[in-house]
Amino acid sequence: MNKAIFFKEWIKTKNAFWILFSILGLVSIYIIFQLYHTCEFVSAIRVWNNYLIDDKGAYINLMKLLPLLSGIILAFVQFVPEVTLKRIKLTLHVPYPQKRMLFMMISIGVLELLAIFGFSLGIYIIYLSTIVSHEIVFASFMVSLPWFIAGIAAYILVCAICLEPTWRGRVINALMAAAFINIFFISPFPKSYNYSIVGLIIVTSLCFLIVLRSMFRFKKGLQD
Repeated sequence: MNKAIFFKEWIKTKNAFWILFSILGLVSIYIIFQLYHTCEFVSAIRVWNNYLIDDKGAYINLMKLLPLLSGIILAFVQFVPEVTLKRIKLTLHVPYPQKRMLFMMISIGVLELLAIFGFSLGIYIIYLSTIVSHEIVFASFMVSLPWFIAGIAAYILVCAICLEPTWRGRVINALMAAAFINIFFISPFPKSYNYSIVGLIIVTSLCFLIVLRSMFRFKKGLQD
């Protein structure tokens, strides 16, 4: 059954996955070319100065909103057809535990995002580590990490919005989602999230409870 669920969700999301994978990968490659161009035709010192003086992650800022948009797009692709075409009702009535079913569906989306984010961030970090010190690499990583976690949070919360059966509930969920996701973009400085990143990951994981609440409300057939 688990394989069937995985295959079903992959069929729905594979086009979006490869498009997002390509876009974020190309942006990372573009950033790498910028770094290479600066090192070869200007000076490697300029790269160091950009990180040390600006202290904001420099080139990686080009990717700031892409993880967030990726999470939103993948959630819409995965759940909007399920809800609008009423397929989710059939999904929730198969002989399989509903909570586990929903957890599997969300987990597949999260794993796809992790693959996209891991590839795009990984190639950037690997190249950056060849031209600057490990301290600067870590600082740049810590600047960008909240953006990628925000993408996961956005995916989970948009799933909850899609499953919510009433417009009032959708508006409330959307406001809660906007307030929470804003936390990940408050400060661009490297050390801003060093002591809170674990807590943000835990809270992001707990957002699944909001999805469960929306699913139960949807199953009850609540309406405005």
